[in-house]
Amino acid sequence: MALGAITLATYYHDLYGVARADQLIYFYRTAKINDFWNLTFGAFDFNRTHSIGDFALFRPGLYFLLGVEKWLWGYNLLAWQATSLGLHVAVVLSLFAYFRGCLRGVGATLECSWLPFAASAFFATLYAGSEMVAWQHLGGYLLFCLLLVQSAIWYRRFTARPSAGRAAVLVICATLAAFTYELGVAGLGAYALLCALAAMRNRTDRRLYTLAAGHLLLAIVAYAAIDYLDYPAAATDLPHPPIERTAAVTVAYARQWTSEMFLPAATILYPGVRITADFKLSGTHPGNTMIVVALVAASLAAQRNRKRLRDVQMAVLFLGLGIVYTATIVAQRALPRGVEGQFFNNSYYAYTFALLFLLAAFHFVAVPCEPRTGPLAATIRSVIVVALLLISAIGAGKIYVLMFNERHGYAEPIEQLITRINGLVRQHRGERDFSFTVMPGCKGNPDLRWFSIQTTVKRSNYSIAWVMYPQYERDAGGKYLVRCDDASSGSGNRGSEASVRLVQESARAG
Repeated sequence: MALGAITLATYYHDLYGVARADQLIYFYRTAKINDFWNLTFGAFDFNRTHSIGDFALFRPGLYFLLGVEKWLWGYNLLAWQATSLGLHVAVVLSLFAYFRGCLRGVGATLECSWLPFAASAFFATLYAGSEMVAWQHLGGYLLFCLLLVQSAIWYRRFTARPSAGRAAVLVICATLAAFTYELGVAGLGAYALLCALAAMRNRTDRRLYTLAAGHLLLAIVAYAAIDYLDYPAAATDLPHPPIERTAAVTVAYARQWTSEMFLPAATILYPGVRITADFKLSGTHPGNTMIVVALVAASLAAQRNRKRLRDVQMAVLFLGLGIVYTATIVAQRALPRGVEGQFFNNSYYAYTFALLFLLAAFHFVAVPCEPRTGPLAATIRSVIVVALLLISAIGAGKIYVLMFNERHGYAEPIEQLITRINGLVRQHRGERDFSFTVMPGCKGNPDLRWFSIQTTVKRSNYSIAWVMYPQYERDAGGKYLVRCDDASSGSGNRGSEASVRLVQESARAG
């Protein structure tokens, strides 16, 4: 309950966010698609069939989730934002459950409960990756993270007490993760390898481990086969960066994200069309630096305890996934598009990296809470917990301010305009000649100049109203005129029918 409350309080203002960047492209491309089948199963390869780029990627689960949300919520932006925030809370609570399970598995006492809480709170208030939660178009990545943590939970349950049911849930979670985000394919391979090694060591449950490994490998084959069959012939001209360059930039990315994760005082995020990042190590607050130094010292001191084979295996698994994730981002995006732009424009990458880093670090660092560890171990644990909670407090404060500025400095005028148009569309879209024009100079209807490359329609103004309602919006002469009053009542009136009164019929309609 406390973790959920902390997360919701930190991201409260995010509930009043709006569609940005790729989400606007998605709304434009699906403006005339409203039935469940065509939004979900019919659009599993949306990035390929609708030419929005990234042809090499295959993420049917991600686009299935977007389709379900579009079918359920339409343009109810509050519901979209709440879904993303809800997924983030689910990831945080799953992480907490996983950490508790790890310590319980080594006979930890209840006094250790603060370590899983502190680590989960640290992730819940991660400032560097907060755009992942704020940008509704990235809900599929959050779903992947949730499935990844759930697969780790079920792997531990399966290996602790093997059964066909637990193996089935593991395979299902890991497979859904792979079909949501391609990094999950590496996860399938890692779990298959661990199950195969367990089968060689464990005679009693060898058959169960072997079957689990076989099904995990079959899931990899299924993903590769479907991806290959769906792969468009036009997407063969892809960049092939040199291995040395990829490795160098991968190290740079990992160093950048790690620094941002633990030094929120040195990180600045700017709201707008995208939440962009600026990291300056020289600008680190001395207090934040001292906290990190204490955390590192305590983590190194914790290594005096012997680690169990299972902890080492899981630490290597998540560390390996972190390396694969970073290298994949570099190979797919940073090298062909430029490293600097990716650091600045895509701050959400830090979210997944931080999750994998934290999972690996927990297995490397966590100290079993047993009486024989003595007061030194208890002191080490306390230092780690306090350091994580202090960094969490810094991150929570910065996220709250960021989301406040995002809401009132960027999103609010757009949210008000979309609310008014939604009310107008619900009331009048049955009219054969229904159309509308937004009053010129409306702050909530900026010109998206970059959108010209996303459409073949030639216009003088690619406004948000046109992007979201291309079938109804007119540059001039629409049947209804949306009179935009940017100083009117706030977003608490979202979806209210009273907003329809802000729309006046134009003289032409009279």
